[in-house]
Amino acid sequence: MTYRQEHYKKNKEKTKETNKIWRENNKERIKKWNKEYHKTHREEYRIRDKKFRHKLKIETINHYGGKCKCCGEDLIEFMTIDHINNNGAEHRLKVLGSKRYAGWKFYLWLRQNNYPKGFQVLCFNCNCAKQFSGICPHKNRQIYIYSNLGYIMKQECSVCRNFTVDTDDPLCKEIKKRHAGRHTKHVTLSERDGKEISQNTIIGEVKWVRVW
Repeated sequence: MTYRQEHYKKNKEKTKETNKIWRENNKERIKKWNKEYHKTHREEYRIRDKKFRHKLKIETINHYGGKCKCCGEDLIEFMTIDHINNNGAEHRLKVLGSKRYAGWKFYLWLRQNNYPKGFQVLCFNCNCAKQFSGICPHKNRQIYIYSNLGYIMKQECSVCRNFTVDTDDPLCKEIKKRHAGRHTKHVTLSERDGKEISQNTIIGEVKWVRVW
């Protein structure tokens, strides 16, 4: 043990207090030193930050199950955190200040808030399919196919202009129910005829119209 280490061990609390006072009295000096150090050690910071983000992602994914809830994929490179209630953009805007903030910034928020409920692990494929059609084809292939047929049949949601099928088939009714259910909470993010829709818009106001 060096003299400095031995001295610190014997005077731990006093040393902490002395260092705290010094930092308070030398904020600008420390700020300038940190800026210069960062400028001359950019590669070191880049590697350190990359390791931090990767470790943070692994911790977050493992906490929520470690593999895709839908298909079972477990390669960390493919993993994402999904908002179970399909309100990702709205939630990120509320807690992070932007809809676009995802990835490590969102993982850090989850950790700082003790990994709250309402989230699950999905691979990129399952997450994108769920976002596009409301359900992953792994869950119900028929419903997924019907939802994509909406584009071919030129039918769309009158609220958000997303495509769907407009028939009396039970599967199509399920698609409509799932899709319209989103608008009971997130309809204020959509616009119709240039006018914002009330958050209290009910499912019955969501209609399916032929566009061309």
